[in-house]
Amino acid sequence: RARLGAAIEAMSGNLPRVKVFFRWVCEGVLPQEDVRVVGASEALGAWHTELAVPLIRDEVEESCWTSKGVFLALSKLTQYKYVICDRTSGEVVRWEAREANREVWPTGGRLVVEDD
Repeated sequence: RARLGAAIEAMSGNLPRVKVFFRWVCEGVLPQEDVRVVGASEALGAWHTELAVPLIRDEVEESCWTSKGVFLALSKLTQYKYVICDRTSGEVVRWEAREANREVWPTGGRLVVEDD
């Protein structure tokens, strides 16, 4: 199954890419914790939380977290979730409470995904 996923990811390497920014509002993140986005795409860590994309806490609205841009294949469904990790160890503290995976279909040249 992992080999199939890697083969599909390799084939999509020739697809045009969209620069995607993830924005998530999350209450209750402690000072020693970080927020990350992890997903099916290699750009999102291929579901490996240690390779997930870190989000940065907004200086004004502390419950708002935003990622740097990551490149995802144009018009290719990508599943993802947010995870809270210990800042020092990188260990998962908790996954977002949402049961189902989130999905994004990247379009255009730049996309901001707002999950409030």
